Amino acid sequence: MVAKESEGAGRAVTLGVLAAVLVAVAAVFAGALGGELVYDDLLLVARNPALGGLEQLGESLGRPHWDFVEPDQALRVGYWRPLALVALFVGRALGDGEPWGFHALSLALHLGSVALVFALVRTTLAHASLFVPAAAALLFGLHPVHVESVAWISAINDPLAGFWLFASLLLFARWRRAGSPGLALLPAVALLAALASKESALAWFALAPALDWTLGGEGKPRWRAYLPALVALAAYWLARTLVFDSSAAGFDLVTSHLRETALRAFTLRVELLGGALALLAWPLRLNLFREVRPEIPWDDAQLWIAVAALVAWVIALRSAWKRGARAVVLALTIALGGIAPAVLRIESIGRFPLSERFLYVSALGVALLVALALERLRKPAALASFCALAALAGWRDVTRMRVWHDELALFRDGVEHSPRSLYVRWGLGRVLLDRFRATNDAVLLFEANDQFCAAQDLSTESPPDPRVLVTAFDEIQSSLGVGWYHLLCALHVPQECTRDEAELVFRNLADKLADGAPGSAEARCGLGVSLKHLGRVDEAETELVRATKCNPRHHAAWFNLGRLQLERAHWRDALASLDRAVELAPDDVESWLSLGMAAIELDLGDRARAALGRARALAPESAAPLLQLGVMAAREQRFEVALDFFEQVLRIEGSSGPAHLFRGKALFALGRPNEALRAFSDAARWLQEPSSDPLREQQLVEAFYNAGVLQLQLSPADAVAPLEEALARDPAGRWTPGLREALEKLKSDLGRAK
Repeated sequence: MVAKESEGAGRAVTLGVLAAVLVAVAAVFAGALGGELVYDDLLLVARNPALGGLEQLGESLGRPHWDFVEPDQALRVGYWRPLALVALFVGRALGDGEPWGFHALSLALHLGSVALVFALVRTTLAHASLFVPAAAALLFGLHPVHVESVAWISAINDPLAGFWLFASLLLFARWRRAGSPGLALLPAVALLAALASKESALAWFALAPALDWTLGGEGKPRWRAYLPALVALAAYWLARTLVFDSSAAGFDLVTSHLRETALRAFTLRVELLGGALALLAWPLRLNLFREVRPEIPWDDAQLWIAVAALVAWVIALRSAWKRGARAVVLALTIALGGIAPAVLRIESIGRFPLSERFLYVSALGVALLVALALERLRKPAALASFCALAALAGWRDVTRMRVWHDELALFRDGVEHSPRSLYVRWGLGRVLLDRFRATNDAVLLFEANDQFCAAQDLSTESPPDPRVLVTAFDEIQSSLGVGWYHLLCALHVPQECTRDEAELVFRNLADKLADGAPGSAEARCGLGVSLKHLGRVDEAETELVRATKCNPRHHAAWFNLGRLQLERAHWRDALASLDRAVELAPDDVESWLSLGMAAIELDLGDRARAALGRARALAPESAAPLLQLGVMAAREQRFEVALDFFEQVLRIEGSSGPAHLFRGKALFALGRPNEALRAFSDAARWLQEPSSDPLREQQLVEAFYNAGVLQLQLSPADAVAPLEEALARDPAGRWTPGLREALEKLKSDLGRAK
């Protein structure tokens, strides 16, 4: 009875310690819940058709992870992560599409991994004190390299794969502790889940034998331990051969053509392995954009730090092996073995091979090593050192999470740490252009151009710096950025730029790229938008159609084509194009809004309401969906309802010229001409603000014209000025046929009256 009570008390203490560890980790990482969509999230989350519904998810599970972006993406990126896709789908459902839902799931997976680490260390080192699993779990959970995995939605596959990998190792350890009964089936099932989350779970085949040796598995049945895992691997390989239609199962695909020499390929692996160890031991200089350098001199500091870290690891492993310190050997094996799969096919992990998210599993090795070292100290010193390390790690986590809050902070940090990266320079330029579109702050526009030009300068340095990675992709993106800068500058700051400059940049780039080549759709799309703003709408539509053929999955091409067709009153064509746009980008507010506008013009009330409702759900604080709902209500002659919508818009955005214009129309229809006249006057004032909306000039003419027509009824002499303004802006009578004759007659009548 006493033994049972003691066992129960011990279990309660263990659970209490674990709960305290989880609370501490959750408290530190809670700041990630407020993060926005950043970087790859804008494609993998916001524009992934697989997340649109269960049917789309089911269709996507049998396709490569990134194949929805470009037609040839599956030929370049050998990723197949069906369970990660399911996780993103669950995160979307959890938060109804809001970022916090994805972040909450990432944090939950990380906390689950921390709990599994605690149990794994407790099971493996059964004779160690409770301090070791508690310290290992907390230091693992707070390790600063995890910020990238937890705070970045697109990296959810790392805590997901880590969770299942730790679960598999824990089940394996418990199977051994139980006497190795039957086959190790449960560990194999968890391993299969880990592999379906991310390819890096192949590290199991390095970590499980080390764990087995630590548990004293020599002499125990091996085939019953590893046969199920090999069967799981075979099933995984077979599934990938079907997905990639290749016996190589996609592992032969090259994500980044680095064109390195044999010597550089070797030193790059040294940089990766040694750099990983150094980063795990000293995680202060964190950086998402730690780029491959095509060449490095022999006196390069980073290379020799990596060499020193590897030498220290070999010495420590040899010493631990000779002393029979099995737990230390296990920790050292996890530290390096967790990233070992990346070394086998370094070409498949992109231009940033030493990324912090790749160290998710490896962090356990360092955490366990520190916990074992602290246990050897006297209790007060051990606790003080442990608390200090945990506090420092927590502080670094909090400061690093601020960088991951939004794209602008992320890319500014990238430029600070990688100022000679073309990729980071044009990436920051892209983010600044997006911010400019939202704020119209010209400072952001000019800064964006500075970044694009800096990227181009790096690519054309003479003599070229062999340490700077320059790819055709970077050069294309930099040129595209310059083109968009010139177009936006011409529309918003016309004294600085002309629209012809944008057309020239996009046309030169489009002419260099064969249709279907990477970047061709973006170049054609930019050219089409430039031509539209130059008034050459037939040519613009031709280029936008070519862009959709270059890449049928290019959202911007379909969206801009649909918008152009809307402006040309080609309603059914616009509806078809915008249907494709929302299919490709189910979370894009502008696409849903434009689709609603097309449906309104075709009197498809239910479709319009559904599209505008989706836009409102995605952007509940935006006035744009309310404006279109008001337009639809006015079309249905529900003028009181329409007026209410327009007034809601103006409460959100009082400077909305279109809202003032449509409000005036509704007031006139309700027999309130004086109020309507004031609304048209307000519309004429606000519609003169700079805008890239091609309908703006037509709306401005309409505002002046309507004000003049109303003045004819209220005070004919006051009608001349607004009608003259309308005529000056529409001299050919494109939107106001007969205005010139009517105005001359009005002036003649007023002259005779005098």
